[in-house]
Amino acid sequence: MLIKLFQLVKNIKEKFEETITKRNYHRVQAVVRSDFTHGLRFAKWFNMTSEGVMKKYGPDGKDYIMVARIK
Repeated sequence: MLIKLFQLVKNIKEKFEETITKRNYHRVQAVVRSDFTHGLRFAKWFNMTSEGVMKKYGPDGKDYIMVARIK
């Protein structure tokens, strides 16, 4: 099961890379809740870097981190 999940995520990453190249994106960004360590790790795995904390950004009043990948 875990191997299949890893393969699925790996395929998503490959498609992500293809799409960025094909569409010539110069920036891809996302927001991740600051206490969601798995989400931050996932963003880092997609070669995204942290750009800063957005205080009380979400509807839940929690802090979020802007992550982006710049070409």
